[in-house]
Amino acid sequence: KYTGMTAMVGNKVFKITQGAGPLYFVSDDSGQPPAYADLENKPYTVYSQLELTTAKDSTVNEDEEVTIEIPSSAGLIVPDDLDEFVTPDTDDNDHTIERQTRISVT
Repeated sequence: KYTGMTAMVGNKVFKITQGAGPLYFVSDDSGQPPAYADLENKPYTVYSQLELTTAKDSTVNEDEEVTIEIPSSAGLIVPDDLDEFVTPDTDDNDHTIERQTRISVT
């Protein structure tokens, strides 16, 4: 299921959630909307979150590799270098593409 989006704007992280129809809400970690200055003229990257669930009576083991094929028609572009920072305004090693791309098994 689709669980929302995260956006790194400049060097700050925001959560984007969809409201009614085309309305979206942007908030910081505390749930507060960002100041205009936090968004104005800043480079940004938006990434989506998906939660995948196994079929009934199926399991995925912790070390098992799962491949998800996304058709090219989806328009997704995979970065060449996962060690790049999420935006040019970021120089925090926790905000590289690789560190911000997570797979978790619950």
